[in-house]
Amino acid sequence: MSSSTLSAGFSRDNSIWLLASFTGLAAIHLSLASKANDGSLLSSSLVYWIAIASMLWSRKKTLSFRSGLSGILAGILILSLVLVKSAFMQGYDPFLRILPFLSMTGLGLLASGLTGLSQFWKELSILSFLTPPPSLLEQVINTSPVTAKFSTALLWYTGFPVTREGQYILIPNGGVEVYSGCSGVDNMLHLLGLSAVFIALFPTSKFQKLVLPLLAIVIAFVVNGIRVGVMAVLSEPTNKALFDYWHKGDGSLLFSMVSVVLLATYCYFISVPEGPVTCDLPLNDVTVDDSELGGSSPYTEV
Repeated sequence: MSSSTLSAGFSRDNSIWLLASFTGLAAIHLSLASKANDGSLLSSSLVYWIAIASMLWSRKKTLSFRSGLSGILAGILILSLVLVKSAFMQGYDPFLRILPFLSMTGLGLLASGLTGLSQFWKELSILSFLTPPPSLLEQVINTSPVTAKFSTALLWYTGFPVTREGQYILIPNGGVEVYSGCSGVDNMLHLLGLSAVFIALFPTSKFQKLVLPLLAIVIAFVVNGIRVGVMAVLSEPTNKALFDYWHKGDGSLLFSMVSVVLLATYCYFISVPEGPVTCDLPLNDVTVDDSELGGSSPYTEV
């Protein structure tokens, strides 16, 4: 069978099989992510899949579906790897983070080949924010010392008796160590991904494309600094139940929600069109019926 015949076969009803394959792969990933006991991974994955589905659907008439033999074979190989690996995953697995990227790459190769894969660069760029494991990223980008300084300054300015020794924040009868897991890198990556989704889905100026990712990092850092400060205040032995609730319980999710809400609020305001609403209808096209005014019109006709 020639490559042209394969290409013609895959080009028929491409929207249907692409939608079915995309939906199936997304369902598999979200099902596995829900069993991984990682709320951040699940929420990010859900947002990214929905955003990418919306992006593909809006461009369904302009996408080019012409794949050759090499693209089809590469796509089948990648998707086979994804499906086989998914069948043996139990609980959390680092592969869950690269599964969406590989799935989109495999679908892109299958649908458009090596040369047409570039038309999916926005979708692949968004999924790349899910790829780095937070534990590995925290070792590369360690913001713990800066977070400790920021949280200490917040407590000092709000009147708490606080001192700092390296990454340790000390208060009377308590204290916390700001290790890599509390540096807020995971939340920064999450907000960066959300800012990329907004930029991809909505029209933004060059200035907003620059400011939005920077603002996402700042919001994540500040909110996490406040969280670390609260942990330090609650570190006294008498507050152990409260400390555990805000550290690893449901209370820890509140700070992530606050950071997302703050970023979403900014995105809402920059998406609202500015300036007065204008009418594009020329003035000379407006006519006044004298009979409706009960006689002659007092206005000069133009």
